[in-house]
Amino acid sequence: MKTTINRSLLAAIFMAAGVGMTTTLPTLAFAAGDKVEFQAKKLTAPQMLAKQQQAVAYILKSYKAIDKAQRGKSAPFLKALAETAKQIEAVKGAAEAKDGKKFANTLPVLAQSIATLNQTYKLSGLKDPKVATGVKTLNKMWDLYLKRIMGAKAKDPAAMAKNNGRRIREMEGRLDKMAQNKKMTAKQKKELDRLRKLLAKAKTNNKRPAQQWYTSYILADFAGYYAGYYYWYAAYDPGYVAFYQDSWEYFSHEVTYSYEESYSYYESYSFESYESTSVETSESYDFDYTAEEYSSFESEYEQTEDSIDQSAEEEYAATDEDDEIEAAEDYDDPNETVDDAGDDANEADDAEDAVEDDAAATDDNPDNDDDYLDDAAEDDGADDGADDGADDGADDGADDGADDGADDGADDGADDGADDGADDGADDGADDGADDGADDGGDDGADDGGDDGADDGGDDGADDGGDDSGGGDEE
Repeated sequence: MKTTINRSLLAAIFMAAGVGMTTTLPTLAFAAGDKVEFQAKKLTAPQMLAKQQQAVAYILKSYKAIDKAQRGKSAPFLKALAETAKQIEAVKGAAEAKDGKKFANTLPVLAQSIATLNQTYKLSGLKDPKVATGVKTLNKMWDLYLKRIMGAKAKDPAAMAKNNGRRIREMEGRLDKMAQNKKMTAKQKKELDRLRKLLAKAKTNNKRPAQQWYTSYILADFAGYYAGYYYWYAAYDPGYVAFYQDSWEYFSHEVTYSYEESYSYYESYSFESYESTSVETSESYDFDYTAEEYSSFESEYEQTEDSIDQSAEEEYAATDEDDEIEAAEDYDDPNETVDDAGDDANEADDAEDAVEDDAAATDDNPDNDDDYLDDAAEDDGADDGADDGADDGADDGADDGADDGADDGADDGADDGADDGADDGADDGADDGADDGADDGGDDGADDGGDDGADDGGDDGADDGGDDSGGGDEE
């Protein structure tokens, strides 16, 4: 008996099971205005980068449409948005010029700007669903892009491990010094705990030759989150800004030494593969637009893409807080000289940073070479209500660890193990190592740089384990 197979139904079954089909299915025609829930797309790395810039443009457009009274405390977010647009262009330029060294050195700077954007977004208190969609899309595309442009093993992993190990150790010591401040609040203590977890994850990756390239990105997250706290306090809670200002110059400079060594992981990087190899995505990343709406948006974007960073900068400059933020960023401590800690040899300490051999580093396996980007940490690196206070414009409850926004579907508590949103497709446990949503396109790994909520709008941080909030990373 001849059996007729419904290819569309078969494709749907395979997609639901997470299995791709190699047979090309016919393209379905939709009437104008019809919303397509999912259309698989193949994107090259340059297209993924362009999609990130589209996300920035979409965020800015959506932000401008919000009534000023509903914009929360968002000046630091706008600063980070402008910087992200600028760094996307820098990475794009380096890739087009096939300048491997500049490409490698610029990527962590982009990672830092995205981390700052996520942190300041959460602190802003913005609740606009379109802005949330833009932030979510930016982070998911960054996650996919990062996996596409992974670095390779350095020629001398042992030397790289020593250099970054020394930097991480000194940064940990600086956090310990900050923690001795007797005026430190419970909120600030939680923020420091989060930063410590980032350094711990950086230390783990630093010892594994195949994962070592990722260390700079984790340090970039550290610097980005620190900047997010610092800018926000400078703008809206100056009474506490000194807590971060004392170490601002140190941290903002120390991480750059690691960035400068990133080329060691990209010396043999193939830009031919970068431009030609495509990866099938798990969802559409078209900002919930209909096909007709997206076409119109894309046309508008193409006319303005070269000036997105400038437009965002102008929006930021129009805020009342930009002067305070810029003054904080330019702060120069006359007693601070930031030398590269990577030059400070210490035989006993350096022994702790010895690289693991391939047998010990279980992820150092060519058949499994990016699993460590998906592994969950013991917690998601966020704070349970660290900045939930009424004065930060973010969450309603200062200590309830609960989600205060009905529309963000995200978990505000780093340690409650529970998901606040009934519809976010996210995993309730911070430490299960699994992807949060079958359709979120991202990971809940402690160090993946991806988004772990299908609708939370935020980035997990390259190494923090997940985004807890509907608008970026938990403070």
